[in-house]
Amino acid sequence: MRGLFPHLDGLAIGTVRAVGSTVHIEAATRDVSAVCPCCSTPSRRVHSRYRRRLSDTSITVREVIIVLRVRQFCDNSDCARTTFAEQVPGLAARYGRRTCCYNGCWARSGSHWVAAPARG
Repeated sequence: MRGLFPHLDGLAIGTVRAVGSTVHIEAATRDVSAVCPCCSTPSRRVHSRYRRRLSDTSITVREVIIVLRVRQFCDNSDCARTTFAEQVPGLAARYGRRTCCYNGCWARSGSHWVAAPARG
């Protein structure tokens, strides 16, 4: 899995199953906390969870869908932002429906892959 999908290295991979011409990969983050993008305060208090569906690069003729389990956090009552969703750096843009790999924004840096700056 690591060779085919290096952009998923930081995730806990659950079920991988083929459904017709599609491969579904269920994944979640491994981190126990996330940092608020507004006030930079780390939070461990999970407010809710939801599933995010991301299209990824195809494997031969099979479409790949990543079903990412995302947590929403809350904690700092002094922050204007009451809740925030955790982000996986380099996996997809905020609110994106395709992975960076699918969009072609991965760049090779030495011995590992990094997200390239957004175009445009």
